Amino acid sequence: MALRFQEPYRSVVVTGMGVISPIGNSLGEFRDSLRAGRSGEGVITRFDPSEFLVQLACEVKQFRPGWKTLLLDPFIQYSFSAAEEAVKHAGLELEKIDPYRIGIVMGSSKGGMVTYEKTRSKYGNYLPSALHTALFYASFPPHMAAQWIAKRYHVKGPAKCFSTACATGTYSMIEGIRMVAEGEVDYCIAGATDASITKLLLAGYHNMKVYSRKGRMCPYDKLRDGFLIGEGAGVVIFESKESAKARRVPYFAEAVATHYASDGASLIHHVREAHGLSTLVTRLVGKAGLTAQDLDYINTHGTSTPDGDSYEVSELRHALKDAADRIPMSSTKSMTGHMLGASGAVEFIATCLALKEKWIHPTIHLDYPDPECDLDFVPNQFREKKVKTALTYSMAFGGHFAGIVMKE
Repeated sequence: MALRFQEPYRSVVVTGMGVISPIGNSLGEFRDSLRAGRSGEGVITRFDPSEFLVQLACEVKQFRPGWKTLLLDPFIQYSFSAAEEAVKHAGLELEKIDPYRIGIVMGSSKGGMVTYEKTRSKYGNYLPSALHTALFYASFPPHMAAQWIAKRYHVKGPAKCFSTACATGTYSMIEGIRMVAEGEVDYCIAGATDASITKLLLAGYHNMKVYSRKGRMCPYDKLRDGFLIGEGAGVVIFESKESAKARRVPYFAEAVATHYASDGASLIHHVREAHGLSTLVTRLVGKAGLTAQDLDYINTHGTSTPDGDSYEVSELRHALKDAADRIPMSSTKSMTGHMLGASGAVEFIATCLALKEKWIHPTIHLDYPDPECDLDFVPNQFREKKVKTALTYSMAFGGHFAGIVMKE
């Protein structure tokens, strides 16, 4: 599906943002960490990781959930807190707005995995008894993050959930933009959340050989060998440009074009011959009415896997041609770890900050650039840059691709 926002579509802008992440539990903390190039990696504290070869992840730290979500899974707690910050940041008084004109899109790649593992550990062979409890069903399904936020704000408009692996967050952003652009709602609380630092998933990623055995994320570096799991949530408020002007509130960025697709090739690997990413980028730029030369910044997927990073560079060169060498790019995951379903939402927020504040966050740990990854990935130090037009995209197992072009 591709959208080009022109009449009769409404222009869609971002007026509020909220973040819970391994590098900060508010938009301000997240912003400062991005600028400083601060890493969220550390030894896992949620459980005893001693049985694993690598015992590191990028956990959310010093997070205190509100009493309303105290008993719920962390993936719900994170989205709830990020949504509250985004609503406040946008200056919205939702109780004064027609509840049928407010929408929610809150994605999660896996839902309540912490709840699942705790339940399995506690009840063992008596698991059927545990599944009769309302708390399990209120905490485990991926769509429950959206429903808890709807309950919090008495939202009666559409409440949707996407689950498209590592592209979940970007899919959620696109759907939020679409609902406002087409007039389905006037305001949309859109984002994604994941809390996947569990024994089951850590073991799975180890066995897939995508988890860093060095215990360090270093996208596009010669020494990269995989990612570290991150967690958290990113939430934004979308509304029309006319609405933001009428409310006299500033906005961070305007959505220009969106696209999501599948390469229809492999369920595990991105197949170079299918050109899924280059097709996505080419169509996005075209739908935005731009050329590659018009892009000032790209927030990349950058998972620090050997094949994934080199595939990205090959596809970006295929799509952008000579312009690829002049466009600065960076990987937010180098600091946050791979937040899985939440990644796209948090990276969308990082891109909005680049547009609003005129600087680009670095790709940290990029000490020995891989000759096969020879684009400008803004190594280790942030860069002052007037960013007028930016692109952010996500890729995922199964061949999912999604991207958004934004302007200042």
